[in-house]
Amino acid sequence: IRYPVAFVGNERKVELNGEGYFEITKDPARRFIVVSKDLKTEVLGTHFNVKAYPDEADIKVTLLSGSVKVSPDNAAPVIIAPGQQARLNKSGLNVREANVDNVMSWKNGYFSLDELPFDEIMHQLERWYNIDVVYVSGTPPNIELFGKIGRDLNLTEVVNSLIDMGVPCKIENNSVYIR
Repeated sequence: IRYPVAFVGNERKVELNGEGYFEITKDPARRFIVVSKDLKTEVLGTHFNVKAYPDEADIKVTLLSGSVKVSPDNAAPVIIAPGQQARLNKSGLNVREANVDNVMSWKNGYFSLDELPFDEIMHQLERWYNIDVVYVSGTPPNIELFGKIGRDLNLTEVVNSLIDMGVPCKIENNSVYIR
């Protein structure tokens, strides 16, 4: 996240590369703006999450309360309501209902496995534990996982949890191999 030492003028602007949760105090004289890759999110006093990692194709803005205006570089702006998620990718901008529990799991101290593709779960583990996930077959297996794993667990405990859930995997050096 990049932001000035002090906000001056009529806007409070930050740049985000990664994921951030914001609770913004309403200030009609100074709007709050989050810039992430090709998307600008304008806030009017609200709680929301922005996920904009450089290695992921989608930018996601999820609104928990209040109101935000999401403005892609090449499309018309959209105002989203609480519980909705605006998702920008190469196909354009779309708005859908969000699984707020999944979105906020990182902030609340756990990995939520529900409704997520297997490779997305593994990507979260790679980022959190600074590891590489290697698919022995070359592609992620078609495995559906449910539940939660605490972010306070060490990697061995997480891999043992995955094994208990039926995921054939092992740790070797700085990698987790999925068979």
